[in-house]
Amino acid sequence: MTFSKSLTVSVIAATACALLPAMAATEFDQQKKQIEVSIQGYDLTNAADASEVFQMISTASKRVCKTAGVRETLRERVLQNKCRADAIISAVASIDAPELTEIMHGNLKD
Repeated sequence: MTFSKSLTVSVIAATACALLPAMAATEFDQQKKQIEVSIQGYDLTNAADASEVFQMISTASKRVCKTAGVRETLRERVLQNKCRADAIISAVASIDAPELTEIMHGNLKD
């Protein structure tokens, strides 16, 4: 089954003050960030294609959830990791391809 659409990886991430310097240190803001990932031409019943799409989603989640600073606190790292996992889960669920879902489960448990 070849998909001929684009997928939007979107998350609503709790972003700490270090990511948005104008905010007070103890406040969090909900921001919706999106990156479009094209899955056109990929056969998601094929393990190699599904794995490649998963890697594209994973890379997009890193960009969506990236922190602004070079140094990050442990709390910011935890928030960033949760943001990435949520983005990946949301994107994979929106595609609804069993092979891709299986690859996601194998990668997120690590």
